[in-house]
Amino acid sequence: MAMLSLAGRNKSLILASFGTFLLGTIVAIFSLYHFSDTPNTTYTNEMFTPGNDHLTTIILIQRNGLVLLYLLFGSLFLGSITVLNLFTNGMIFGAATASAFQYYSITKALALIIPHAIFELPAIWIAGAAGFKIPCELIRYITNKKEYFLNRNEIKDFLLLTGTAFALVIIAAFIEVNVTQKIAEILFA
Repeated sequence: MAMLSLAGRNKSLILASFGTFLLGTIVAIFSLYHFSDTPNTTYTNEMFTPGNDHLTTIILIQRNGLVLLYLLFGSLFLGSITVLNLFTNGMIFGAATASAFQYYSITKALALIIPHAIFELPAIWIAGAAGFKIPCELIRYITNKKEYFLNRNEIKDFLLLTGTAFALVIIAAFIEVNVTQKIAEILFA
């Protein structure tokens, strides 16, 4: 219940984060389908090759943790870095997804994407919302919509959003290495 309450209090920030990511995804998919004659298989091959031993849980936590850090540190630049990072990661996701659908059947592509994406994508959106939290509170303060910059509850929300995002990244990395790779081995056996 506490997580639903946290999401409710920060719904507009989560939606802004999701929308920015989605815009990047749409731009990438549109670009690949309309301006590219060949599918981009580099990312697809790296992520979904059965027995891909160089992808470990730790490496994926480091990669995606770095993405979350960029999203969070975007707060220091009034959310501009957060917007850029969300849009860019949306483009990466869109390109990878479009490539997977071009390279594999729909069933295989979904089987390779969905298990970890249901944790990884919300982690990115939640971290983006955290990256927007402080700039939004600053704007509200500057425009006299509130009398203080940050109170204890707003700081607590920022920290809870951050912690939730990192927890989801850890779960996604574990699933990507231990479940997605097994699915790939079964599908391509």
